[in-house]
Amino acid sequence: MERYYNFKTETECLDGIHDIESTTKKSDMPPESKEWFDRLARPGYEWVCNNGLWPEEVPIDPAPAADRRQAATAAIDTAAGQARARFATDTPFIEPEYELSYSDAVAFIASGYTGQCPDTVQSHAEAFSVTNQQAADEIKRMGDQWNNVLRAVRKIRLTGKQAVETAADDADFNAVAQPFIDQLEALKP
Repeated sequence: MERYYNFKTETECLDGIHDIESTTKKSDMPPESKEWFDRLARPGYEWVCNNGLWPEEVPIDPAPAADRRQAATAAIDTAAGQARARFATDTPFIEPEYELSYSDAVAFIASGYTGQCPDTVQSHAEAFSVTNQQAADEIKRMGDQWNNVLRAVRKIRLTGKQAVETAADDADFNAVAQPFIDQLEALKP
């Protein structure tokens, strides 16, 4: 059965099934255009009918620089979020609880472990069968580690986004972003 190409709909037509008026026979097409029937376009290319007769494989125009730049910075933000999540839970409202416990522990340590022990420190001491002083020290140590992670993630994230933002419009923004994404992915608890 003869195969045809309909340039208006950019689809294949078969004689006896479709209207083949205004179509081009596969056998009348140049060899490189006949490939349209048998394979997808190569990466970075698409099949387009520019001449009104048969498809041609042409390079895909890249997205505007602003769109490519935004996608690359979003990829950095996503990697930063994933890095932060590896060091903490994603339970809703747990971060404010950690921040409250940390500030209470720091204040209790600054008081020389005297006076009323904050509830957040006391509940930690009871839950883990340690003294109030040990609980405050542990909460502070964990909080300091978390804050150091946040500082590292922030530095990498902002440096990476700035590198993407200041790259030339014709740059491969994903390639510019990748080293920063790799750094964020390398952060492990």
